[in-house]
Amino acid sequence: MATRGLRIPHRLLGPALDHAVAYPELGGELPELLGNRGHWLAQQNPRWRPLVAIRDPALWRPATSEQGGHLLRTLLRRDPAQARALLRTYLPQESPGGQRAFINQLYPYLVPDDEPLLAPYLASPDPGLRASAAQLLACIPGSALVEQLWTVAQPFLSLTVQAARGPELRVSLPSRWQPDWQALGLEQQALHWGGGEAASWLSQMLRLLPPDRWSTHWHVAPRTLLQLATRLPIGPDIIAGWRSATYWHQQPEWALAFLEGHLTGSPATGESTLTNRFIPGEQAAALILPCIPPGARLSDTPAPWQQALLSIQAPWPRAVQRQVMDLLEDTLLDPPEGKWEEAGECIRTLVWFLEQEIDEADQQEVAYRLHRLLTPKLPHQERIRWALKMIHLKIHLRRSLEEPPGSDD
Repeated sequence: MATRGLRIPHRLLGPALDHAVAYPELGGELPELLGNRGHWLAQQNPRWRPLVAIRDPALWRPATSEQGGHLLRTLLRRDPAQARALLRTYLPQESPGGQRAFINQLYPYLVPDDEPLLAPYLASPDPGLRASAAQLLACIPGSALVEQLWTVAQPFLSLTVQAARGPELRVSLPSRWQPDWQALGLEQQALHWGGGEAASWLSQMLRLLPPDRWSTHWHVAPRTLLQLATRLPIGPDIIAGWRSATYWHQQPEWALAFLEGHLTGSPATGESTLTNRFIPGEQAAALILPCIPPGARLSDTPAPWQQALLSIQAPWPRAVQRQVMDLLEDTLLDPPEGKWEEAGECIRTLVWFLEQEIDEADQQEVAYRLHRLLTPKLPHQERIRWALKMIHLKIHLRRSLEEPPGSDD
């Protein structure tokens, strides 16, 4: 409704406000749907008033509460200057946990002016707060922290090209910890993937730096750099840093490289579920669908293509939706050796994804094909029936939103 510029009908304002009080995670867009009458009505009831008075910091503190997080995000969307003014005032009064919860709400809305707000928390005694501040600072466009980290990290990682052997990634690990690295968001004691303590310091630098810094600097494609990293003893630490950076910096070219490695079964590049969300759906489908063999069935011990299928960006392209329906029909109507239970969890997950991820234009087709699976002899009838109910509800809701507004009488 918010994206269509519509408001809640007057006669439904009371039930809508009650529902938002009971389910605060649904109330983020509510102020935009109420209209003038709804805002007035909400002010008259103490239970409803917090839903519209988002500029009062007492209502969205503590930040660790579910309602607090939603209200702060709403204010960041609607009045970012006011949100940041309130953060500057109240952040110093919070516990480290509250400060971390507050600043993490900034992630989708980061701007260069957030650097002075976040930089002091690099000196916090709390390691979790330091890590959050560093990650956010690194994601700010034109980040000063990134430039400092780039200067530190460059000497430890180099690319050489030899005529006989081609490109080679070389690592020179730090010989010792430098105390001033903590001010850059690094931790002396950190998780590592087998390469040791020094490898973990380098991995942390890679996690914070935009990965395209390396591919642009060397003029080498991300997929090539990942392949080169797999040949190194500390390759898992390097790849883990690049994977995390791909997620935080939302870089589609690197995400595609991780997806390709996952689909080809490269154990070193690992799974790509988190990074796939930054790949346009059509691009992801073009890589994943050709990997599905003819006559494939779903399994709770999934092949790489099955894992990747579940992480395609919504709304699913039509080709993905149809492939998923084909897989469901083949698995349920013609299971291997008559065993449905071997794919039970995957079937339930895919049915849920069909309910949630498909484009509005494909809802009728999916509903028709799911309806064909409603037969007593097949398993998962309750899950399929529920998905059908939700899809039909969305179809009717969309039609109602497209109707001209009626009278509130």
